[in-house]
Amino acid sequence: MSTRDDDTHHHDFSSVKTLYMDVKNSHAGYMLLEALIALQIFVLIVIIFIHILTFLTRVDMKPSVVQTDIALIQLKSRLRLAEVTEITTEKFCFIRFESSFCLELIQRKLVKTPGTEIFIRDVDLLVFYETNDCVMLKVVSNETIWNQCIYTYN
Repeated sequence: MSTRDDDTHHHDFSSVKTLYMDVKNSHAGYMLLEALIALQIFVLIVIIFIHILTFLTRVDMKPSVVQTDIALIQLKSRLRLAEVTEITTEKFCFIRFESSFCLELIQRKLVKTPGTEIFIRDVDLLVFYETNDCVMLKVVSNETIWNQCIYTYN
């Protein structure tokens, strides 16, 4: 081999090395960009996870509030076609579709009897009382008070 061939090979190697370094340097910023994108995705996932936990904690803290609201709406709906037969502070009896039922507090639950249909759980206080035009129900459950008309006289 001649020296000229050695120079050419050496020159070719250095140009390849230079080309490689140029390509490597042009991709040097991608590592930082990829790391920033990964960090943003991670932060976004953490934020979403925190919001989900917060929502679940709120729902878990007061399930009785939602359940009691739904139960009172159901009671009003069922009593719409009923006729009152007896009302005391502890018991509210009515006839609906030729069947007699009572609502009363049994073991801290508002229960429709006969039967065991439970409308509200964890009841601390339950009082039925009449006003001029409706039957009111006062319920205290988990330090929350409901005072609602459940039956309107026609």
